[in-house]
Amino acid sequence: MKYKPSLPIELENLTPQIISRKGLRQLGSELIKEAKSEFQTFRESLCRGRFEERFGIQRIGQQWRNIPSVLPEKALIGHLRGDYWIGLRAQWYPNCVTFDFDNPGSIDKARAVLESELDLDEEQYRVFTSPSFFREEGAHSGSLHCMIKPTYDGRPATIKLIHGILGPIASRIRCEIYPQKNKIFRLPLGRNQHLVQRNGLIEDEMSWIAAFREIQKITPVALENYPRCEFPTGEILDYPDWSEQRSKAEQLLITGLTSEGLRHDATGVLARYYYFRNELPEEAEKKIADFFRQKHNGFSEEINAGNWPLVDNEIWAWVTDTYKHFGQRGILPDAIHNLQGWITRSDIIHISREFFGSLINQKRYFKLISYARPRQKAGFIPIHRENWRRLIGNRGEKEFKDLAQNRELIEVNNSYRVGAYSKSYRLMKLSRASSDEMLMDENMRAIQDYKEALRMVFESFSEIARATGISIRRLYD
Repeated sequence: MKYKPSLPIELENLTPQIISRKGLRQLGSELIKEAKSEFQTFRESLCRGRFEERFGIQRIGQQWRNIPSVLPEKALIGHLRGDYWIGLRAQWYPNCVTFDFDNPGSIDKARAVLESELDLDEEQYRVFTSPSFFREEGAHSGSLHCMIKPTYDGRPATIKLIHGILGPIASRIRCEIYPQKNKIFRLPLGRNQHLVQRNGLIEDEMSWIAAFREIQKITPVALENYPRCEFPTGEILDYPDWSEQRSKAEQLLITGLTSEGLRHDATGVLARYYYFRNELPEEAEKKIADFFRQKHNGFSEEINAGNWPLVDNEIWAWVTDTYKHFGQRGILPDAIHNLQGWITRSDIIHISREFFGSLINQKRYFKLISYARPRQKAGFIPIHRENWRRLIGNRGEKEFKDLAQNRELIEVNNSYRVGAYSKSYRLMKLSRASSDEMLMDENMRAIQDYKEALRMVFESFSEIARATGISIRRLYD
């Protein structure tokens, strides 16, 4: 589909027989002024704030590239012209928020989910195609961007408030919301980002100016109408005496809430308790939710009023922030850190044989098996694109997946539908193993470094070199 940037009035429909040459020049001048005015409005409303620090650029068929520079005007023009895509991080007060639906099944399904979950009418959002919408197959074919304008008490909402209120909703309907504080997201109205009308018609001939005016017509959505998360406090997250905190959590699990005003702090205590017990985040959320349903003892006004969406949203916020807080600081749970994964002696031997002579692919396979081990009972393991990039790296993700498939190391479940089931992978040659077999260091932590694992499995550097096909200098230079 050819991208056709144009001005709001089609000059080709005006002939010299209708308008004089001078009139045509005058009309062209007015259109240029109008386009410049709209461009400045676009820049000020969607690109102000953190765009001055850095921006991202994605050329057709390539990955995103971060540019630590002020966003130049010509880069925005190239985006609107369809030469490439420009992406930015979040402003502190975002003008618009986008719900990113990956392969929602159909445009009507995405609309229905958004309208039902947020109780929106058709004037409160606009739907645009994502560039991957036009792919014939794949996990992201048919992807859509649904834009809203959030406010709070009639004023612009902060990015923290937006994610605190809309984040749990987006998680529930299996999509992501953008912009995000530290993640690049493409600006609207670029190549293959077309307005979708209510009747499903894709306006691929509409100019960016006309499409931008549709964004400006969006009726704001009042976030105060939705449950608001109360965010974790540093006092509980940084509580110095873990043994006392653990005793407090264990007593709480026995007695339940014992007075009013304790629910918020109790959520934080339990989130921290389950982190150090090494529970996966989704399991921690479920257990805390079950606790409040069984043992609130009538001491919570929100629970007594049946406001479970607010309670569940706060549980989500507590667990998310608690796990992020300790994970970023390298503070591991009391047990083996299953969230990062573990590996066995036989896995190391298997890795060295499968990718003999290739250190980079041995490291990548090591990361993949480590990630799969705690999840091996699931058979096919859902691995999001961001997790692939975290494990393998941005540049090697596709290369390694293709190589592993060709060698029949992984089997891909290509069936993928947001809200139904995720794209997942099964490691074909991963034997069953117990966590009792995992490699551990002197502190009883699961080994996370491939070279350290090699030193534990093989007796000498020369044996390592023979087993891996890598020279000792390359392994330990």
